[in-house]
Formats: sequence, C-alpha cells, structure tokens
Amino acid sequence: MPEIQFTPDQVRAIESEANMVITACPGSGKTSIIVEKIIREVEYLKPYQHWLPLQ
Repeated sequence: MPEIQFTPDQVRAIESEANMVITACPGSGKTSIIVEKIIREVEYLKPYQHWLPLQ
C-alpha cells in the first residue's frame, strides 16, 4: 500500500495536540488525517493501554 503524502497543512493538523475542527471539501483527506492521528497516538501507549476510547 503506498504511503500517503500529506500537505504541510495536514501535517500541522496531525501533529497538533490542540482541540480542533477540521473542515474541507470532499476527498481532501479529512478522514486520513484523523486515522493518522489515531495511529500515532496508539504507538505511544503502554502495552496495557492498547485501546483508545473515542467520544
């Protein structure tokens, strides 16, 4: 599977630790940004914390 190349704005959103609202046109990568943020968060969890509650 090819790796997604994120734009500079998308990278800032992925790396941000602040609360945010992501708005953009259809097909712009909003879901990809959220998935990437979750993947990065899960990588830092301790072995007994490998679940992430979503509200």
